Amino acid sequence: MNLQKAIDLEAVYLKNVSELIYLEEIKGYYLQRFPTKMLESIKHDFNFNKPDSYYDSTGCEISWYTTSADESEIILITLDTICNVAVFVNNKKHSYWNVTKGNYTKISLKITNQYKEYLQSTGDISLYHWRIIFGKGAKAVISSIKIHMANISKQQNKRHKWVAYGSSISHGSGSNFINQSFLHIAAEKLGYDILNKSVSGISFIEPQVADYIASLSSNAVVSLELGLNMIGKYKADVFEERVKYLLDSVLASNPAFIIVITPILCHYCLSGSSKKASWDEYSNILKEICKTKYSSIQLIDGADLVNNFDLLQIDLLHPSSEGHYIMGNILLEQISEKIKLAL
Repeated sequence: MNLQKAIDLEAVYLKNVSELIYLEEIKGYYLQRFPTKMLESIKHDFNFNKPDSYYDSTGCEISWYTTSADESEIILITLDTICNVAVFVNNKKHSYWNVTKGNYTKISLKITNQYKEYLQSTGDISLYHWRIIFGKGAKAVISSIKIHMANISKQQNKRHKWVAYGSSISHGSGSNFINQSFLHIAAEKLGYDILNKSVSGISFIEPQVADYIASLSSNAVVSLELGLNMIGKYKADVFEERVKYLLDSVLASNPAFIIVITPILCHYCLSGSSKKASWDEYSNILKEICKTKYSSIQLIDGADLVNNFDLLQIDLLHPSSEGHYIMGNILLEQISEKIKLAL
């Protein structure tokens, strides 16, 4: 089914989606986070890992506003083994779903009688804001959406924008769901819509990626968690050169506020680790260039966000769900007042 025939796209918000790619064989639209042209241009740099995380739909979101509690539905399928999906209405959890490869999953979107009665009691029944959020690793495909079009509201989304780039930690690894990862926790509490362009294992800060991040950055908060994936793979001078190009590119786009996060505490820091010297060197590079050349940028020491190994999973690399929660609140405490002043 053609999505444009299933619903008026002007009435639906696609967040964190760079391209909708129609797949004839499964009759649906694949939600892709990065533009195809950019992905084709960096294939040569996939030397150390499979590029899967560039192609997932993690953090992609489709949302709409309706003026009625009439039932709607969305039919999904995934290109991956499983796709985790969370549904929210008016920022309240509605349901969680596991969409499996090869199976079309119909998600019925109903308002409970209890919630309708609650809204009636408060007098706040003007709009229902539906949000469908796709979890980590998902390669989501929308087969169809059915909404009573007479009830669609062309409500404008007035939330500020937060653009994120980083490793699997910023990508949400270790959290129960992408919206419970540390960046999303901070962004949601500040009332920001986050466009999460992080990539697990391969955040190598390629110039083409830097250009794409910069293209999204105008008037946005931009968080850049840098270095972790390049340790042991790239020399320090390459890392420094790429960081400077990224920061120059983003700054040229007139962002509202930039946050640079140094590598977090992890097993690389252990005294016997072969990567400890590189971890120290990369952290110091970020601290030095932010201090000397980019003084307007808010530098966050990753070791302050994770200050002990108890906040990590057993791999001593990725934060646990509790770790993400604590990190998100520490980050919020460090940036909230400065972001308000910058806007």
